[in-house]
Amino acid sequence: MEQSSLVYLVWLVHALSPANRQIIPLVNHFGSAEAVFEANELQLNRSGLLSADAVRKLLQENSLSCIEPIIEYCETNDVHMGTYWDEDYP
Repeated sequence: MEQSSLVYLVWLVHALSPANRQIIPLVNHFGSAEAVFEANELQLNRSGLLSADAVRKLLQENSLSCIEPIIEYCETNDVHMGTYWDEDYP
């Protein structure tokens, strides 16, 4: 997965929580985590995948600044973040 795509996916996981079952359907529905990040309230609601509370969380967490330290930590400490969309995903 490209670094820019990974940043948006980390944002989505951070905003909704790692165990949220709607992350994969959301990314599949919108085409990318970046598209989820850019979606407005109407688009998120129309997806039919999120509760009103989850939509509110995504709209409130509309900055990538909180993700930068996570990405930097992983890069500095050679931590690989595997995703469902990686070719080497189990």
